[in-house]
Amino acid sequence: MNPVQISARGMDPERLKREFGDQISFWGGGVDTQHVLPFAKTEEVAEHVKKLIKIFAPRGGYIYASVHNIQLVCVFM
Repeated sequence: MNPVQISARGMDPERLKREFGDQISFWGGGVDTQHVLPFAKTEEVAEHVKKLIKIFAPRGGYIYASVHNIQLVCVFM
């Protein structure tokens, strides 16, 4: 399943892994790039990532990636 957008309705990580973890692989869901990454403190981001890995990684079937691509904006002056 790609993407795993954990902030979308019906995409609760625990439920996804519990209900479908033996049938499909999850690609993504490693960090919320809309709500956590841009606003949380470094330590909070690290804890968020660790929590999601603990949910998705057991018994395999997990490819770590962010929820979405991380967009960079470059400004040239």
